[in-house]
Amino acid sequence: MTLGEGKEKVYKLLDEHSSGGEVAHDADIEMKMADFFDIAQKKCAQVERLTGVMTLRRKPGRTEFPMPDGFDGLVAVWRDGETTNRYRWKNGKLVVPESDTAEIQVEYFKTPATINGNTQDSEEFEVSEFAAQLLPFYVCAQNLFPDLMIDYRPYLLEWEKGLQELERRQAERGGGIRFVNTFYRRS
Repeated sequence: MTLGEGKEKVYKLLDEHSSGGEVAHDADIEMKMADFFDIAQKKCAQVERLTGVMTLRRKPGRTEFPMPDGFDGLVAVWRDGETTNRYRWKNGKLVVPESDTAEIQVEYFKTPATINGNTQDSEEFEVSEFAAQLLPFYVCAQNLFPDLMIDYRPYLLEWEKGLQELERRQAERGGGIRFVNTFYRRS
């Protein structure tokens, strides 16, 4: 789903149409929508973790590699196609010995790019289609929250039920949060 399609869904859910069926763009709603979509997409990405892969571009003498924009945690470091823990971290950078010439890939969790007033309507949401379908409900609830005449809670309830379903789907795929007990681990 694109940002423009998400906005159209918000206008339809809020019944912001003129009697002729055309969308009546409320300037107040339009002004806040990008920020609300940004918040909602980032909340979905906390449940349905997005991953990226960065291949290190080795240059002579270079041993520290900063992580890319949107880096939100390490998944694994791959060396010649196998996972490894032989490298260390220093100030948010991966440190690779200069003598190591293997191909190194860093698999990481990433945060979606920020949606703001400059984001084009043709921009695709980075979350799955299921998660993208939830975003308009969050945006509607946030737009109606200060309105004393229209109840925002039905939209918020749909958003919360959808997030619970997203969590359930992640857990089924094995993407749920896992804890490792290291207290009793041998060195």
